[in-house]
Amino acid sequence: MPRRPAPAPRPQAPSSPRRRWPGSAEEFRARLADVRSSSSANGLHPLTDASANAALWAYDSRVKESFDRLVPLLKRLSSLQHEEGFEARAQELARAELGFTLPPQLLETAWVTQLDMRTLFAWCLFETYEQTSASFFEDDPLGGRPGGPATEAFDTFLLDCGFHLLDITPCADGRLAHAVASALRIPYSSVRRRPHAGALFDVENTVNRWVKTEHRRYREALPNP
Repeated sequence: MPRRPAPAPRPQAPSSPRRRWPGSAEEFRARLADVRSSSSANGLHPLTDASANAALWAYDSRVKESFDRLVPLLKRLSSLQHEEGFEARAQELARAELGFTLPPQLLETAWVTQLDMRTLFAWCLFETYEQTSASFFEDDPLGGRPGGPATEAFDTFLLDCGFHLLDITPCADGRLAHAVASALRIPYSSVRRRPHAGALFDVENTVNRWVKTEHRRYREALPNP
């Protein structure tokens, strides 16, 4: 019976060396024991970050409340649309409840015809969404802006582990659910996000980005050697 030929050696792509814990085994055990003792004293799991959970809960509640205020306010405006001084009263309520004013052209004709609630609701919805998005990047409620303490700490941890680039391609539902910040607990500025659906994942573009990252690492020792 003829012998089966030996398999040809497979080419291996360049990879970085495995990173190890810089300290001794005793130091690692001591650090792990400190984490476990501090967490058990609070009655929490050792991997639970109570402060991060509180920040995420506060941000999530604030966003939901901003959208939940739309319908009650519009119902109140619907009951006031034929009263005297409706325009000024409507703008006052909108500033107090929503934080922005309403389009005057939608309020000026309310005394002639019924208030266009569909258009008004759509306008308020998009305005609230715009304010929420602007507040996320301007106020940084989750502490993930470039150069922040959380971002610098995570980037250092990522490089110490031997990773050069972190690229995540969540679906639309994942982006809406804050897959990066809520599920993975990663600062948004530490990861490249691509709005591709699963069937439209650009493999060629991702491989090209990986090649450029490797070339930069070998030529310039960036982001790490």
